[in-house]
Amino acid sequence: MLFNAGGTHLHDGALSAWTPRHQAGHQAGLYLIIGLILMMGRRVVPVFITSGVPEAFEPRNSRTLDVVSLLAYLVFFGALLWPQDAGASVAALAAGLIFAANLIRLAGWHTPGIWRRPLVWVLYLGMCFITLGFLLHVLAHAGWIAPSLAVHAFAYGGIGLMTLGMMSRVSLGHSGRNIHQPAPAFAWAFALLTVGALVRVFGPLLWPQHTPALFGLAQALWMLSFGVFLLITLPMLTRARVDGRPG
Repeated sequence: MLFNAGGTHLHDGALSAWTPRHQAGHQAGLYLIIGLILMMGRRVVPVFITSGVPEAFEPRNSRTLDVVSLLAYLVFFGALLWPQDAGASVAALAAGLIFAANLIRLAGWHTPGIWRRPLVWVLYLGMCFITLGFLLHVLAHAGWIAPSLAVHAFAYGGIGLMTLGMMSRVSLGHSGRNIHQPAPAFAWAFALLTVGALVRVFGPLLWPQHTPALFGLAQALWMLSFGVFLLITLPMLTRARVDGRPG
């Protein structure tokens, strides 16, 4: 119901004057997706790391970090929708806790073999960008950076990389192909999107005088990345499975 309300307010705002109600809908939609990715990522990314890296490795997890991250996220989400300034301060404090918990978590998941498997590092980087987004949210609350940088770390970097990575993995697996040996073009698609996220988030900080051009470059890299993905996967998904199984 809340997700539906967020989407309704967002589309209404696109067709009329932007109001605080539309801003709340925008935030609700975005951060519900971020919350889902955090929960999903906590479950599946360590599994994919264990099964995907060439070395024997068991990611470290902590129930304490899980509880802290979940409770802090619930506080963060609720505080963002609270209109008073106090809500923004509480959200920033919760974002700091989420950043710290997930930074420790990502450190426990890291192994050098991640960077040899594109279908693993794309998901790991997606989680890194979401973690970075919470840090940028804190910095934005302090007035040090623009709030939009945190939003784009979440949306472009986090949601974009996680979406592209999962779609690639599913496309390979459900067409009967080996997910541990994807076509090299997949890595190019992931790399283009990663560069685009870095341009969109850090470019305005480093070269503010070129912000409009940097926005255009980030948009072009996004389209090119998903265009490469389409060129790779369209033949896979419009033909029979290579292993002869139904589907």
